[in-house]
Amino acid sequence: MKKEKSPTGFTLIEALLAIFVFMVGVAAILQIFPLSLNLNSVNEKQTQAVFLAQAKIEEIKSQSYWGIAVGVLNEAKLASPFDKFSRKTTVSFVTSDLTATTSDTGLKEIDVQVSWQSLLSLSGKKVVFKTLIARK
Repeated sequence: MKKEKSPTGFTLIEALLAIFVFMVGVAAILQIFPLSLNLNSVNEKQTQAVFLAQAKIEEIKSQSYWGIAVGVLNEAKLASPFDKFSRKTTVSFVTSDLTATTSDTGLKEIDVQVSWQSLLSLSGKKVVFKTLIARK
């Protein structure tokens, strides 16, 4: 009496199906990496924008109250390596309830807006910092 051999290997169809399932999984995982890199770039740009806004506020705060000129300063393109950013600084007189006024009330509001073009969206991104300087 002869015993029939049981199949111990994979058929060609099973092997192809396993490879297909594996490749679909690998393709799905690989699609995550570019998104992660783009998000990392967005976060890096936002961190740089925060740094640029804070640096401008610190520069202005280092002056005396009387040395801080009221007005708008537009920096369309900053020096390298920050040439992808623009910065708008507005200094204005405000009252104690933060309402804008044209007369000197002893309180100035500094508004620094740093803008850049995001890779993930067509619209620009921006960071806004505000602070107050009081006459001493």
